[in-house]
Amino acid sequence: MKEWNDTILNDEKRGYWIVQDEKGKVYGFCIAKKLPSENELEYIYLLPEVQGRGIGKDLMQKALSWLGGSKPIVLYGAAYNEKAIRLYEKFGFKLSNETMPPRVMPNGKELPSMKMVKKV
Repeated sequence: MKEWNDTILNDEKRGYWIVQDEKGKVYGFCIAKKLPSENELEYIYLLPEVQGRGIGKDLMQKALSWLGGSKPIVLYGAAYNEKAIRLYEKFGFKLSNETMPPRVMPNGKELPSMKMVKKV
């Protein structure tokens, strides 16, 4: 939790949005970061049980509004997640031709990665 506070909550260059119920159960979140030459949508995640309800769309709108449109916005994700890719495309992101190394998970499993860019 300390790392979360130090790197996310107390970083003025990061914006974050959390979706939770009245009891505090977290259903999803989005984290974005303002960088010098481009901005980044670092994370967007929803539990499967709440997907398809417009929550991801709302999180994307909040993050993109906070990031503004003065610089390109990049995001990195799982290359096989077609549902997420379709969501990103609805917001103007395009798949990059750049080859991305696979993301190595803590258990050693490699996930194919992709990069998407929303241009100014």
